[in-house]
Amino acid sequence: MKHKSVIIDGEFLFPTPIHTSVLHPDQIIIDALTTFIDQRAEFLPVYEYGKCIGIIYCNDLIDFLNHDDPDGILLAYKINFDLRSAVIAMNNSL
Repeated sequence: MKHKSVIIDGEFLFPTPIHTSVLHPDQIIIDALTTFIDQRAEFLPVYEYGKCIGIIYCNDLIDFLNHDDPDGILLAYKINFDLRSAVIAMNNSL
């Protein structure tokens, strides 16, 4: 499955955030999911040094947590991935 989430080295053009919260690439997945739930958001921009560098979709994070782990054995490990590492892992699993 093709994931829509992306984090780049440069600046990602994203319209003015419609949500009050943004994510950071070093933020761990469990904290990001809490933000998604609090904001009732489907996606959130990723900011670093005041610049938007990407976008994360909640469904992509959920798919990442479930990928190749139907019994949830790796769940405790995966929820502590930072967002940048998770996006890299998602893109390498295609």
